[in-house]
Amino acid sequence: MFCLSSKTLQPDWQRATSLAVFAIYIHLNSTSVTPFEVPNPMTFVPSTDARWTNGLWFASLALSLVASLLAIMAKQGLTVFKSRTELVSKNVGYST
Repeated sequence: MFCLSSKTLQPDWQRATSLAVFAIYIHLNSTSVTPFEVPNPMTFVPSTDARWTNGLWFASLALSLVASLLAIMAKQGLTVFKSRTELVSKNVGYST
């Protein structure tokens, strides 16, 4: 029920095609000229739920990337700190 995909962010081209084919069929089989309005798929606007879900997916991705970047930077900083403290302890004469 909650599973939204990227298809909800795009026009339904299959539905637009079937409506166009239906309009042609009606026009060819009618004796009078009756205008039939076929919805333009280019005027498609995704639902609010689809936009929120897409936004949350990108926010989650961004937070994951930031968290991994911070973890790598922290590990690199700790490695540098450890190497400097070992160097200082060897220069002072402490045994490790």
